[in-house]
Amino acid sequence: MDLYSILVTLMVFVGAIVSSLIGWYDAGGSFQARKFIPSFLRGIAGAVAAAIVYQQVPALTGIVGLLTAFFAGMGFDAAGNRLAGGLMSATGNKSPTVSK
Repeated sequence: MDLYSILVTLMVFVGAIVSSLIGWYDAGGSFQARKFIPSFLRGIAGAVAAAIVYQQVPALTGIVGLLTAFFAGMGFDAAGNRLAGGLMSATGNKSPTVSK
């Protein structure tokens, strides 16, 4: 794995963490680790997926590629959060990670 792939992986992870921190700030409550941990895990999953994809298709390079990875991480976390919330509401459970 080259340095650029490591940076892409890190940017996806940081994007997911920033997304979860923005969600926490938007909710306005005190920080609760149990709501943050799923985003952390989605960030790791997104980073691994991005590392695999960027190894196979290195189409984006430089700062554009890193910014794309960052926003992909944010999207990965946001989509995972919405999906988890939708599944929990469909089963009648209240999701601890989705704030409305």
